[in-house]
Amino acid sequence: MDILCTRCGEPWDVFSLVDDMSPEEAKDLKAGHGCPCCVNKEPCDKDIPCEECPEYLNSRCQAKKFKPINEDGRYVQKALADILGDDIDGLAAEMEDAGFT
Repeated sequence: MDILCTRCGEPWDVFSLVDDMSPEEAKDLKAGHGCPCCVNKEPCDKDIPCEECPEYLNSRCQAKKFKPINEDGRYVQKALADILGDDIDGLAAEMEDAGFT
């Protein structure tokens, strides 16, 4: 089961929060502040998919950019993380049940 980064949409397996991230990174992800893929990076302001973007096609795209996702998911995940604490499996299951995965 995955937890999606509510900032950039990157899926993270629940084991990644324990094995691949520092406790601070996992806490930031659960709180909706971003993941290692998007922290300190600017969101993309284009309304077209990357595959159709001239900058992406011409390799001028800044790899630092990403498309932000639903703000509601960020608030729901933060609230659930506060309630569930260290229950990462429960957080992933609740986010999936709420339709945010």
